[in-house]
Amino acid sequence: MKRKINYGLAVSLILLFIISSLSGASKKNIKISKTKHTARSNISRNKNSSRGWAAKINDDIISIKEFNNFYYTQNKLALRVDSNEDVDKMAKNTKKLNTQARQTLVKANYLDFLISQKLVYKKAINDKDINQNQLNTIMKLSNMTMVSQYYMGIKLKDQIEVSEAEVEQFYNENLNYFKAAPLTEAVINQIKQKIFMRNASLKSNEYIMNLKAENKVIKNIIFSKTKLPARSNISRNKNSSRGWAAKINDDIISIKEFNNFYYTQNKLALRVDSNEDVDKMAKNTENLNAQARQTLVKANYLDFLISQKLVYQKAINDKDIDQDELNTIIELSKMTTVSQYYMGIKLKDQIEVSEAEVEQFYNQNRKYFKGAPLTEAVINQVKQQIFIRKASVKSNEYIMNLLTENKVNKEGFKNYMKEQEKKKTSEGADKKKETEKKTEKKK
Repeated sequence: MKRKINYGLAVSLILLFIISSLSGASKKNIKISKTKHTARSNISRNKNSSRGWAAKINDDIISIKEFNNFYYTQNKLALRVDSNEDVDKMAKNTKKLNTQARQTLVKANYLDFLISQKLVYKKAINDKDINQNQLNTIMKLSNMTMVSQYYMGIKLKDQIEVSEAEVEQFYNENLNYFKAAPLTEAVINQIKQKIFMRNASLKSNEYIMNLKAENKVIKNIIFSKTKLPARSNISRNKNSSRGWAAKINDDIISIKEFNNFYYTQNKLALRVDSNEDVDKMAKNTENLNAQARQTLVKANYLDFLISQKLVYQKAINDKDIDQDELNTIIELSKMTTVSQYYMGIKLKDQIEVSEAEVEQFYNQNRKYFKGAPLTEAVINQVKQQIFIRKASVKSNEYIMNLLTENKVNKEGFKNYMKEQEKKKTSEGADKKKETEKKTEKKK
């Protein structure tokens, strides 16, 4: 029987990427280490040798090199560390990490994740029923956002520190929230994360404002209005004042491009099917969270798009950035985003949340809601929790079916891990002999 894949890991990885520079999976000090990257010189590059490949999916091969690129890049971002050695150290002691981080650090789990993503990605690309234009828009948006967040994380990481004084001040100002709980290590790390995110947001805004000042950015006057005119009334001619949304130096964001990004992102975020549904929700945002309300304002979304394009261009042209790592991020972003999008389409009609389930969840978690009445906002929050849980179950089922339909071979990975274990044992024995020799000489 094939081992069950934790597809819940796959569902959340794209979000983990996007906020990796702002939120920590590690409960260690927020300050990031400055260890340099090291080469993986001990890994065979030959795909045809047992040491050269990790898995085979039909005629496709995941090499050991490719696996390690994805594994270490993902975990360095998630744990906010700089070297592969740091990742390996944290993999040996995961007590202070959350469940998500612990799962991702287990290489066998990560290989399962990688296989599942490749299977779904290939299925999506070859599915003629999928809207390929929308799929391409999603890939562009994800690529741009991921590269921007990665670059911002690198540029700002040494500028953000959280002092003991800030922790103590935050704790004292929010005693009611912590319910007089003592200032334990867990509470301290929780506070550090909140302060870090706040400081990172401020630094990010400063960085983007400086970028805008350094570049020539012009926004179409229609975006100074509360609502953008209907798409059918907008010219698609890039050269007309009505045909473009913004100009960034010599680059142009057309109205068509803007609408592609705006409607695609909001349809995914709000889980609706049409542009008209997005427009309806934009008119009545009372039951939406702050993030959703902000994203639905077209002027705000254009500002977001401009900032992402500015940072993306800066990252691509920065010669000090590890381009291999950047390319790995882009590849993983593309694969994961397409997989998520495809799974969402395939499973959305299979997942329903009943009123009885909402009421049951609410009654079982009254302490969490702190006595709040079952308002529409609370109902939507509960529905989302139940939906995510059901989506995880359905995703696992879908992946398991894909695995049975395809030929998957992981013997290369098993052999590789055995070789690594032998190497560690041999190195340990050599160190022990060396220590014994030194001790003998001293005698």
